[in-house]
Amino acid sequence: MARGKGIWWFGFAVVCVSVFLAEPVNAETAILAQQPDNSAIAYYYSNWELGWQCHSVRQTFIPAQTAEITRISIDYRTSWGGQKNYPYFRLYEEDGTLIEEGPSTDFLNGGIGYFSTLGTWVFSHAHVTSSTSYYWKFDWCDHGNWWGFGYPSRVYGAGPEVPYYVVEGEISEPPREPVIIVPGIMGTRLNRVSDGEEVWPNISEAISSSNDSFLDDLKLDSRGQEFIDKRNFSNSVVEVATGTARIPILDIDVHINRVVYDNLVSNFTNVGYLRGVSLFLAPFDWRLSAQAAVNQLSQVIMQAVQSSPTGKVNIIAHSMGGLLVKQYLASIPGIPPINKVILLGSPQIGSPKAFKILNHGDNLDFTWGPLEFLNPSKAKEISQNMPSVYELLPSRRYIAVNGGYVYDFRSDGPRRALDFDETKAFMLADESDKRNDLLLELADQFHGNLDNDPVNGQNIYNIVGCQNPETLSEFRIYDDDVVDIGTVNGDGTVPLVSAMNLANDYQNYFVRYDQTGINHQGLVKDSRTVGLIADIIGGSVSTLPQGVSTSTSYCFTDISEFRNETTIAVSTHSPVALHVYDSQDHHTGPLPNGDIELGIPGSDYERIGENSFAFMPAGDSYRFVADGLGAGSFDMKIRAYKGSNLANTITYLNVPLADASTTAEVDFINSRSPANLRLDSDGDGLFDVSVPPTAILDAQTSMDIVPPVIIIQSPTSTEYARSAMIPLTTSIVDDSSGTAFEETKLDGTVVTSTVIDSFFLSLGEHTVSVHAADNVGNPANATTSFYLIATPESAIADVERAYALGWITKESVKKSLVSKLRLATQLEKRIEILQGKLPDRAESTEKIEAMAQQTGQLFLELFLKDLEMWYNKGAVNKQALDLIQENIDWLLGESD
Repeated sequence: MARGKGIWWFGFAVVCVSVFLAEPVNAETAILAQQPDNSAIAYYYSNWELGWQCHSVRQTFIPAQTAEITRISIDYRTSWGGQKNYPYFRLYEEDGTLIEEGPSTDFLNGGIGYFSTLGTWVFSHAHVTSSTSYYWKFDWCDHGNWWGFGYPSRVYGAGPEVPYYVVEGEISEPPREPVIIVPGIMGTRLNRVSDGEEVWPNISEAISSSNDSFLDDLKLDSRGQEFIDKRNFSNSVVEVATGTARIPILDIDVHINRVVYDNLVSNFTNVGYLRGVSLFLAPFDWRLSAQAAVNQLSQVIMQAVQSSPTGKVNIIAHSMGGLLVKQYLASIPGIPPINKVILLGSPQIGSPKAFKILNHGDNLDFTWGPLEFLNPSKAKEISQNMPSVYELLPSRRYIAVNGGYVYDFRSDGPRRALDFDETKAFMLADESDKRNDLLLELADQFHGNLDNDPVNGQNIYNIVGCQNPETLSEFRIYDDDVVDIGTVNGDGTVPLVSAMNLANDYQNYFVRYDQTGINHQGLVKDSRTVGLIADIIGGSVSTLPQGVSTSTSYCFTDISEFRNETTIAVSTHSPVALHVYDSQDHHTGPLPNGDIELGIPGSDYERIGENSFAFMPAGDSYRFVADGLGAGSFDMKIRAYKGSNLANTITYLNVPLADASTTAEVDFINSRSPANLRLDSDGDGLFDVSVPPTAILDAQTSMDIVPPVIIIQSPTSTEYARSAMIPLTTSIVDDSSGTAFEETKLDGTVVTSTVIDSFFLSLGEHTVSVHAADNVGNPANATTSFYLIATPESAIADVERAYALGWITKESVKKSLVSKLRLATQLEKRIEILQGKLPDRAESTEKIEAMAQQTGQLFLELFLKDLEMWYNKGAVNKQALDLIQENIDWLLGESD
């Protein structure tokens, strides 16, 4: 029951020549509400002190558009009465036109003393129907008594449950085709069958739970079906998600009301649509396959058809709900009982965001202010066996029309976008973290049956969002677990190419994010699009809101049309935590407990492994902070967008991280005046190094996604004797943004020489690795291995080198060691000559080889004893001992 607010009046004795208007302070507007018996009634209670002379009170009300006021009654109670009281009741239109006036009545009947009078004053009115305002005015003149002025008189409700006035009327419900609202994923409440408790959305648990473990009840088995002991039911759409919870990080209790579909629903109920008669909501279990959900939708449609005066209904479908409706219409033989279908941001051929949910997790934009309700890791966990999420993956047609959305630029990858089957194989490659093969196959079949045909219907209306640069389109996989993302024209969730699949014959409406701020969720929440939906249902779209057009070209704007940047995106790659602060010190980024805070209005935050991405509206100054999480290096990229067009990029690449105490930050105002990055290397709170941008790139160069091509020309994958001086040569080519830096390592240590001196390396396998990145920050790696071996000749050369370095102090010792090694070499050669002269008989060859092995081993073992002796005498140092001994051990091993 709504109640008006009153004010107190104490007037002094005046001549009754005028009327004072006493409007209630902040008076609430009365809107006729539907009653179970189909009537409309609005209750208002007010408590005015009317004073001692002529006063007036007034209350405004707005009847529903289809309501007729048939009766207005005033219940009153007065006290401290004077001699005569002549009240007037008048009903006016908003412009002051008098509609009806009641009689002047002495309803106190005079009298002197202190008493109360109760009564009811009734006026009947016929057919007051309009969407404009009306107001009633209650004029009260308290004529002077024998003291010369009247006592205060109060008019108010006769009791705490008795309203001051009641406006009654009949709802004149014209024949209406019912409207059915079909929500998107997570738009239906799910409750446990066992006890009826709400599992989703359960805002209180979502905020207070550290890991959202309560959502485990939503998990499905590997077939995409419910567990027997974890069954849920769905019987209502989430209009408003409410809850109260304590936020530990802030140490406060909050009550949350997150509007989901309430604005859309209220838009119809406010103009007289009746739930269950002309308005229906279609809840469904959004975890299950579309076919399972269609069964629930069919029941709602059949119920609505029975209430329809035409035998047809209108459907409004948001997001995934559009796929359900399309599946339903495709399964109906003949002409379906549908008049109009309104699609709102429907991912007809899928959305890359589903790939992120399954492979990396996502909060599905279920946030409230700075709070993230859904833990992305938990979302990944519970989605693994949900058929619906797999059906939201980009389909074969998506890739055929738009190209692949997963790019594999790893050194062992194809260095291009993956096709559909390659993408599927990619999602199944990691045995410890792979997707559901069965559900991938079923989703492929689902889209194969739907994607190549438009929605089956005569009147299809398609409201799509565009120019939102947060719409994920690509996942670029590079070496070292570096991942970058690409964005595309869309509504922030669904790419335009998917929402517009085979939509040329639809009535399309394009909603630009850069002009309206309306994203994927806003399509069902913002008053402008909600009003457009109502106009379409009503059959009259006269004027489109600013930022909405029916022209396809409206969404495909050239970057030159934008004067200023609209969105700023910053990303970091490798072990750092990315934080963003605006000019008011609002924070977007990770909290100490691991949750993400979205404190900057209009911001968003994504994490993929050790890669973090933040989006903010342009026009404010920001401070980007990277807190080290380990030793190594990191890259930071700042991208500026104009609409969904990437305008330019600023990169800070290969920034060193001494350890987890290292902090880096950079101030940002706009991309035209980039600042140096400040580095606190030792964590003492003081900045030690100023790092200028690696590159400032224009729009075209910023589009470079291909990493440099690295070719290691030498060493090749062959064997080298340890005495060799091996050339180290590489070729690095980047035809787009150009090479920003390169780094070559030998066995993990950075080298700058162009020659590998193998003398200082151990025998066996060695690795040369080259890391490079272009100016956009696209990294590439190349690796090759080579082997160092010992031969008698290389062993001799190493002895000579050891003497030259002073590792062998006496020339006589060097000559002795070399002589013994040469003797072993000469003996080996003589045996080879002898082998060539003997008859080619196996037994002779075997005898010679056995003799050679025995003789060679004997000579080498004697050599080691001499070497040990000279070491003990100080003529050979430890370095020479180890190196020469390793050579001999290698040769002995070869002779085994």
